[in-house]
Amino acid sequence: MTDTQAAQIRPGRRAMARILRGILVGTVRRATSDRRALPAFVVIGAQRAGTTTLWRWLLAHPQVLPPVLDSKGVHWFDLDAHRPPWWYRAHFPLRSTLARRTPSAVSGEASPYYLFHPRAPEMAAATLPDTRFVVLLRDPVSRAVSHYHHMRDEGNEPLDTLEAALAAEPGRLEGAEAALLADPSAVHQHHLHHAYAARGRYAQQLERWFAAVGRDRVLVLDAGRMRSEPDALMAEICSFIGIDPALAASPSPGVNAGHYAPPDPAVVTTLRASYAEDDERLWALLGERWW
Repeated sequence: MTDTQAAQIRPGRRAMARILRGILVGTVRRATSDRRALPAFVVIGAQRAGTTTLWRWLLAHPQVLPPVLDSKGVHWFDLDAHRPPWWYRAHFPLRSTLARRTPSAVSGEASPYYLFHPRAPEMAAATLPDTRFVVLLRDPVSRAVSHYHHMRDEGNEPLDTLEAALAAEPGRLEGAEAALLADPSAVHQHHLHHAYAARGRYAQQLERWFAAVGRDRVLVLDAGRMRSEPDALMAEICSFIGIDPALAASPSPGVNAGHYAPPDPAVVTTLRASYAEDDERLWALLGERWW
């Protein structure tokens, strides 16, 4: 690994929040971790595919409780993988709390980096033997464009065009997966923030998850259905994770949507062509086409 690559493996912007949260978990909640329920479901991605909106829909269901110390995701399988298993369990409600809510209440989390992170599938398989995993997939070209503008809005992308960011991506990601697999405490900033094209190569990511936890425990859905048939989509998810579809609230409008100028058509054409082989692999894996 070069010095430049090593410099990219450093704490992210939310590192301090994770440290403070870790102190709270360690001093206050460790003693009760063995009485806490592991999540019944985890939304694992994809980033910029509607996971925040889906999470809000799920939280509106009376049988769903969020992680106690987080509004959405715990990120143990990616950003905090160096912490012990009790740390992860300590984030979830007590089993007695779930029982008081309703006999069929469940907890869950949503961390969309899990789908892309190379370590996450094996960690999840070892820790969550009965958990169900939900994946939303968005047209990879639209996802990449949205991702780039989201990083620009957050101040995490210095390059001022999508074309420049895509050209820089191979160099930025060089050695990232090997480094992340080698060190559970590593956070590779380019892998986390700048994998615009790579995160849309869904087939490889799904194959890793299917191999680790089993195809039957992963529900893969077309994110486009959140607009075209949100009630049917929500009912399918509820049935999959074991909660009553009849109790689901009517889905609310999407959140976290980006607003930006249309991308350069030439860049879109090039990006679309780069996905052709992977998309065919994806359709073979899923048995249907979505875009």
